[in-house]
Amino acid sequence: MRLYPNIARGIKGAKKTRGFKKDPLTVAQVKELLRGIDRSTPQGKRDYALLNLFIRTGLRTIEAVRAEVGDIRQEGGEAVLWIQGKGRDTKDEFVLLTPETLRPINEYLQTRRR
Repeated sequence: MRLYPNIARGIKGAKKTRGFKKDPLTVAQVKELLRGIDRSTPQGKRDYALLNLFIRTGLRTIEAVRAEVGDIRQEGGEAVLWIQGKGRDTKDEFVLLTPETLRPINEYLQTRRR
């Protein structure tokens, strides 16, 4: 109804930063993180395989959660992991699994129960 004048006109609010800034780990921090995992236990082998997978491929947590053993396939002589991306209904993208990425996964799969 504009009965009273807007006394806040022309006043700007505090600026909000857009997004959430994430600082990447340094190579030294990554090496320290991976060295700190006890790989003598099945849980340690699992943790090492997952962290190694995240670090080397850049997968999101939900993409790793949705991944199954059968999603690891050979395509053109290379090991790949088919993933269901964020907001997707099907596994229509893949990441390349280098030998350094695949080796810890295979070590864990050999020690776990079905």
